Amino acid sequence: MHYLLLLLACAAAALAALRGVAPDRAHLYVSRADGSWKCLGSNTVIPANRINDDYCDCPDGSDEPGTSACPNTRFYCANEGHFPAYIFGSHVDDGLCDPDCCDGSDEAHSGVRC
Repeated sequence: MHYLLLLLACAAAALAALRGVAPDRAHLYVSRADGSWKCLGSNTVIPANRINDDYCDCPDGSDEPGTSACPNTRFYCANEGHFPAYIFGSHVDDGLCDPDCCDGSDEAHSGVRC
């Protein structure tokens, strides 16, 4: 029982930490029991550890919600203390502070402080 609770807590923490995904969409990024994950807009199946690896594996780009690797994607900004927003994925880690992502979460890997 304790193992199951620990496993659930780890899974919840992993979902909470999935960069670029809105909380109400986090359930779409749960991996299968075998460690794979199915792209949201196609039947393509990839290893779950390829999500947000900065390489576009899915035709629809759904495997890269937190990077700029895929064209035409949207990045979710929580904007703690303000209104949540989406920005174009191409603006992620581009070195510029986006006004619609004033919490700076889109620049977490660029080294820029917003």
